[in-house]
Amino acid sequence: MRQFADDIGLAPETVKRYRWTSARWPEQHRQPGISHRVHEILASISDDRQRWKQIKHPPLDELVGRHRWTCDTAKRVVGWNCIDTPFTVKEKVRAVHEYTRDEQVAAQVATELLHRPDVVFKAMGDGTARQMVNNAQVEHTMQAYERHVEPVAPVLAGLKPADGVRRPADGLHGVHRRDRAVHVGDR
Repeated sequence: MRQFADDIGLAPETVKRYRWTSARWPEQHRQPGISHRVHEILASISDDRQRWKQIKHPPLDELVGRHRWTCDTAKRVVGWNCIDTPFTVKEKVRAVHEYTRDEQVAAQVATELLHRPDVVFKAMGDGTARQMVNNAQVEHTMQAYERHVEPVAPVLAGLKPADGVRRPADGLHGVHRRDRAVHVGDR
């Protein structure tokens, strides 16, 4: 088989895949006008009769509004999640998750989405999302405060402020930071 694959310019694994697909589709059950790739995807249906019946009934392709076989419609029929052109909300969300596994990409996408008022309004309806944004705001405030605090002489660092005098961070109670839990203002 390796020699044959080399002779026709294909990888041996590709030739094996083509042979497997062809074996799953006897000639009398192959459908003209339907690509070999669609036949290959549908070949994963284990029951022969069900597979041969299924290919005669293409599903509705919602992208164009008519029944037809494409790689994506075949993948949906057999339950594969790797859709090339996502159409449903679930498929699109799955695709976005796939692209945003990288933190840098996710941060940029989130930032750009937060520039859309309707998106922000809907996102803030989710309690967890709202809490995460609030925590991030507090974290940024704490980091900014820590960067701008003047160094204090060791003798003065141990002194408590006079009654009624508040330090800038005293108003931030129970702030949970990523690296540690901070409880300020209870001193």
